[in-house]
Formats: sequence, C-alpha cells, structure tokens
Amino acid sequence: MGKVVQYNEVTKLNLFTLDISTLSKGIYFVKIHCEKNTYIKKLFIIKQYFSKAMNKSAFSIQKQSLPYFAISILVFAYVLVRALNMGITYDEAWTLKSFVPLSVMNVINYSPCDANNHILNTLLIKFFYLAGIENVFFARLPTVLAFILYLFYCRKISTFLPSLAGIIVFILLTVNPFLLDFFSLARGYGLGLAFQSMSVYYLLAFIKNKELKLAHYATVAASIAVLANFSQLNYWIACQSVLLFMICFIYKENKLKFFVVQLITTACLALILYEPIRKLIKSGSLYYGGSEGFYSDTLVSLTKYTQYQPVPDIYTYWSLDIFLLLIITGICYLVIKNIKKQTPLLLENLLTAILLIAIISSVLQHYLLGTLYLIDRTALFYFPLFVMVLVFTFYKSPRILQKMIFFPLIFFFGLNFFYSVNTYKTALWYFDAHTETVLDQFNEMGKQQNKKISIDFSWPFQSAIGYYRNKKEYPYITILQDPRQRDAFAPNADYYIYLSQSLEKVGYDADRQEIVRHNTKDTLLSFEKEHMYIFEKIK
Repeated sequence: MGKVVQYNEVTKLNLFTLDISTLSKGIYFVKIHCEKNTYIKKLFIIKQYFSKAMNKSAFSIQKQSLPYFAISILVFAYVLVRALNMGITYDEAWTLKSFVPLSVMNVINYSPCDANNHILNTLLIKFFYLAGIENVFFARLPTVLAFILYLFYCRKISTFLPSLAGIIVFILLTVNPFLLDFFSLARGYGLGLAFQSMSVYYLLAFIKNKELKLAHYATVAASIAVLANFSQLNYWIACQSVLLFMICFIYKENKLKFFVVQLITTACLALILYEPIRKLIKSGSLYYGGSEGFYSDTLVSLTKYTQYQPVPDIYTYWSLDIFLLLIITGICYLVIKNIKKQTPLLLENLLTAILLIAIISSVLQHYLLGTLYLIDRTALFYFPLFVMVLVFTFYKSPRILQKMIFFPLIFFFGLNFFYSVNTYKTALWYFDAHTETVLDQFNEMGKQQNKKISIDFSWPFQSAIGYYRNKKEYPYITILQDPRQRDAFAPNADYYIYLSQSLEKVGYDADRQEIVRHNTKDTLLSFEKEHMYIFEKIK
C-alpha cells in the first residue's frame, strides 16, 4: 500500500507540467481522473534527472518566494519600528503594573482577577524580564517575535493555493493596520493570531495528507491561542468541531489515538481555564463587548478600526457590506460546486465551516449564556478567517472573475494601509500617543521655573501617566488627579490634559467631564488627530 505524495487539480493536461522536485528516486503511479474514465501510468525517477530537476526547482522556488519575502521584511520592519517607537498604552501599563510582578501561579489563577491579564502574554513578559531589562520594548518582544510565526504560517497557508491566489491571501492577511497594531504591543492578541494561523495550517495539512499528527498539532496550537486570548475559545470550538467530524466520517485509521490525545489536551486546557473563567464571571469582569448584534458590534467595530477610525462613517458600512457580499457570494459558489461535485472541495469546506461555527458559537453564547458580543480587538481573530474563506472559495473561479475580485481588494486594502501607516500610535489607544512627550515637557518646564508643575487629566490617561511617573519619577511634576472621582477637576491644577473623544465601551464620556463646564481656559497645546488638549489658566 502506498500513499498520495502529490495532488494536483488540472483542467488542461496538455498545459500541465508535473513538478517532481520534492520526490525521491523510484517508481510512482500517476492516477488521472477524467469524465469518462480513470487512467494509471507508471513514472520512473532516476537520480541524475532528479538532481537536475531539483536544481531547476530550487531556483523556481526562490523566485516564487521572493514576493513573500519582500512583503514579510517590509511589514516586519514596520511592526518592529512601532514596537520601539510607540509610547506605552493604557492596557500595557496596566499589565506591567498589576500582573507581571505576580507569581506564576497567581498569573494563571487570576489572583487578582481581571480580563486584562492575558496568561501567555504575561508569563512571556515575566520570562523576558529575567534578562534584567524591564522596558516597554522588552515587554513587547514576545509579540514582535510572534509576528515571525504569523508570517511563516500565513506563507505556509498560501502554498495550498495557486501562485496568484497564494500571494493575494498573504497580502490580505498582512496589511491590516489594526491587526499589525497587536504585534507591536504587549498584549495577547498578536500571540493568539500567530498560534491560530499555525492551527489553521495544520488543519489544512491534515485534510490534505490525512496524517494524524497534523490534527494533534492543530489542536495544540488552537489551545495555546486560547491561553493567549480567551476570546479565541470560539476558534478552538470551531477547530475541534471540524476535526471531530473529519475523524468520525472521513478519517479511517487510529481513531482511538486521536480521541485519547484530544481528551488529554482538552482536559489540560480546561484545568487551566476553569478558575480564571469562574472568577471573571463571578466578578463581572467580562464587561467589554456589545449587545446589539454580531453585525453591529463585532463586524462594524472590526471594520472601523481596520480603517483606523474610532467612529464609523458611511464608508465603514459600504466597505463592510461589499466585503460581506463577496463572502456570501463565495460561499454560495462553493455550495453550487459541492452540489455538482466536480472536484474535491475539502479545504474550502473546512475553512467555511470553521468561520461559520466560530460565528455561531459567539451568537449562541450571547443568547444562552448572556455574554456580550466580541468587539474590535477581542474579535480580531475573525479577520484572517474571513480573508481565507474569501480567497479559497473564489480561487477556482474563472480567471477573469478572480481578477475582478482580488485586484480591487488588494488596491483598497493597500490604500487603507498606506493611509493609516504611522509609527507613534494605535487605532484603539490613540490618546496615549503623546503622553510621554507632554510629561517630559511639563517636567522640563518645572525645572526651568524651579517649581513643581501640578497637573490633572481625563482618567483614560491615568495608566500611561502612572507608568511614566514610576519609571522617570518626574521631580518637577505633581499629580492631582483623583482616581475615586474620575470625572472631577482639581481646581488648583496648573494644567489639565483633556481627552475630547468619548470611549463608550469603557464608560468615558468626554462631555460629562467637569473641565468642560469651566468656560475660562486657554489651550496651551493640542493634538487634534488624537483628541488630546492641554488646558491652562483654568477658572
């Protein structure tokens, strides 16, 4: 008995060349399925020819990989520069202050409890801090390195597609500015995306090669993704559902081994997650999300932040609706091809099933368990799934249709990336972009005047300001902000740092701040794009 070592879908045999560069010398059987009959031919590969073919193929592989390598270098450089240059954000400062100093067991057991503690991220920061360099970049280094893993497996996923579709899916997966934010930050979302891409690749490889170890790799990677970001439980559920179906109805060998490994992996994950999730539910810490619907909350928030804007506009809805129309059309096209059964469609069916199950899982949790819909960063893992479903469902369509769909997508995704590109702020925590600069200026001002500068501020600035105050001390700055009355204003403050944009999901209303009711005030400094204003002479 042998096994399939290479599979190709060919419509015109007279234009097809068989690539034998990866095959060892020996005897192979080529099986050709036609509409009217099936033909089997012998193929002999000898050492001399194989060597020549391998050299020729090596050059071909390098040539094919060049675009991927170039794109990877560019986006990785972008991620690295941002990790080095951006100021610390609210959630990062919170993690470094409240969770990184904890013991390993307290990190895992959520003592104290808060959803801001992403277990894998916190533990990796603790590990990197053992080097003795406890700065923001070292805290971000795990996710920066995880981006290499993400790029590697996005490239591996592209190998399941022809050259054009492969480069298309790779570009779409790597030029979302909102997604790239989280590979430059000390948060768990980038880590989760990296391990999810690994899991998706091994799922596809398992479908194609039927090797049981690949299914185990997919499960382990999906489980690690959950430890990086709990919201990816929805992907984990989808992954396990698809694997279970495959094992029960398609895979014929070693089913017992699969179930034993799955049971052990699931038990280990449940053992780790039980206490954190129990505490999160009991303490009411799962407050970040939406209640309107999967479209209004999950998809709209993903789209607006992909466009790098905190408030959706008409273009947000147009972009989302067109993208969804393409997805739905692709799925319908897939259904028609399945009905006709012209060619094996396992990969496309797999990805579509994963996406739909992950969506259904979120909706069912909302209605059955009362959980909120995932929004923006917590829903970011949906983006790669949508992209892969779109490309995989259309790549077998007529060439002209592929160009009509893929080329405009590349254009608009690229345009959005270049419009949003920056090295100093993120889409979500844009208000923290200039915090360090402002504090440095205040401290220098106090030094020159030989007096302490007293400042108050809108509470979203408190986390970053607290971090920089502890790190740099700022001997010429006095903080007057009252954490118990977050909307209040300290009347004896020399300056006030005001955030003019409301943050609905975390309860910050810019119009209800007491500073707004002070009609007499001068603006010392403003950063209008980041909605940050520095007031002085307040009466």
